[in-house]
Amino acid sequence: MFKKLKNYFKQKEWQLFNPIYLGLGTGVSIPDIDMVIMAFFFAKGFSATQVGIGLSLQSLFLLIAEIPTGVFADLYGKRKSVQVSWLMQSLIFGLFFFITEPWMMWFLFSLKGIAYTFSSGAFESLPYDIAKKAKREDLINKFYSTFEFVYQFATAFSNLNAIIFLYLVGATTQYFVFGQSHQGLDFLWLTGCVGYFVGAMILSGLKEKTRKVTFSLKKNFADTVKISKQAIKYTSSHPVVKKLLFVGIFSEVVNLFFSDVVYQSFLLDLKLDVRNLPIMVALGSLMGAVFSLVPKYFSKKFSSEKKYLEIMMVARLLVLTSLFVVSGPIAGLIFFVVYFSFSSLISPIMSPFKQYFYQKNMRATLGSLESLVRNIISIVLFPAIGFALDNFGSHKTALMAFFPLILVILIFHSIEQREALKH
Repeated sequence: MFKKLKNYFKQKEWQLFNPIYLGLGTGVSIPDIDMVIMAFFFAKGFSATQVGIGLSLQSLFLLIAEIPTGVFADLYGKRKSVQVSWLMQSLIFGLFFFITEPWMMWFLFSLKGIAYTFSSGAFESLPYDIAKKAKREDLINKFYSTFEFVYQFATAFSNLNAIIFLYLVGATTQYFVFGQSHQGLDFLWLTGCVGYFVGAMILSGLKEKTRKVTFSLKKNFADTVKISKQAIKYTSSHPVVKKLLFVGIFSEVVNLFFSDVVYQSFLLDLKLDVRNLPIMVALGSLMGAVFSLVPKYFSKKFSSEKKYLEIMMVARLLVLTSLFVVSGPIAGLIFFVVYFSFSSLISPIMSPFKQYFYQKNMRATLGSLESLVRNIISIVLFPAIGFALDNFGSHKTALMAFFPLILVILIFHSIEQREALKH
């Protein structure tokens, strides 16, 4: 076993991408506040409405900064852009620990939205560029499969670490730091701060060749406008990229109908104790890690990436359809674990499939353009999803993804590809 591991680490895939695997895996493995974030805000005396305003501001600044930061990545380097994102997130997580007023929360949520945009398009296109530069395009699909495995496993490990952390420090135990009273769960902001910082530092080991540019506000603004216009024109005129944009849009709708707001309500409707929610999410992440290994070995049995993706999309539809007849807590929990982790069967192949059609000098910008459209959808749909949960329940709300998923399959089926892509 150890010999196999040693041989694996000597492979070209690991040599090219190990800073990404290590940076992401280490950073994500360190527990953060996500699973108990609402408990933190409620303990501070903030209302759900005030938190909702913060999340809306985060989405707003995601929209404002999405394309400019994508252009930043294309101009200055995608690795640097991802590092800027993670270092900003590290600082923001540390500052969240000290908030006492709603306006502080709103300000930090706004910064959090901007910080995320520095990595949204850049992180997706970075490994593709690395593989192309090394002339090892054959490793692209392997990377995304391994990446998904690392992410899902690290997420599950992070959830388990958070449970252990809360048990050791006491979730509601009071501590005094710089004259402020804090609960034990508050310290998960600081562990998250460390996670982002460590990940950013490890990513420094990734070599990326970029052209030297001098900073000029006027010139950079002009470049942003120019590349943004080119990206929009390229998307609207390219027959495949245009369809992939709509596939991404409707896929986002499908995902939102089983986002954390919905699936947590779904689990609670199954009478699951709230303390067991992190355990179920960890199980879903572990299943996702297992699923992520499937594309790496199984996708090669199909004549093309498109065929594999179509079959996986139809399989996802069948799993969702099973919710029409699912009854009882055991069946509900099985459905959750499988459906929650199903994207791990699709994203390792879908990501490089999209990158193949993106123009090299604007990959990050094109990724940011898609992310921008998805953010608009999130702003519009989240209130509607909340209304659906209140009036129809989580079961029927999750089933509302049925028709958007059919549209995803139909649009993707219309893309022409008869043989495997030569990346």
